[in-house]
Amino acid sequence: MPDLRHGPGRDTALAMLLAPDRVQWLAWGMTLALESAGVAALWPLVILRHAARTGVGWAVCAVFAVNALTHPLFWLALRRLPHPGSPAVLLAELGVIVVEAALYSWLLALSPPRAAGLSLALNLLSWGGGVLLWPRLLRAPFMV
Repeated sequence: MPDLRHGPGRDTALAMLLAPDRVQWLAWGMTLALESAGVAALWPLVILRHAARTGVGWAVCAVFAVNALTHPLFWLALRRLPHPGSPAVLLAELGVIVVEAALYSWLLALSPPRAAGLSLALNLLSWGGGVLLWPRLLRAPFMV
């Protein structure tokens, strides 16, 4: 692995690290940041009058674990679509929400309706953040 700290190969090594799927990695990082903050903020509402066996720390860990599974699968599906704006993108996103809801129900001991609401809220937060932040991120120096 090239030394990323200094030297003439610094930019080349960073480009090699980010090049293959740098957009996917950036999207995943943004998703994790937004959804982790979202679950931390929403957790008191999610467990309101509900005997949850888990705390907010475990909920944030669950976000990481669940997204480690669903995010790469979603991007794999996106690569197979004929057009990125096709209705199939919405179907793929709905599939992610359903899978994540099932996993949140299991991992966080939530009822299916609460898990579905949490999954929907987190995915809407992630989508909204992407709409607002994505154009700026793509112009960042490390993306050029």
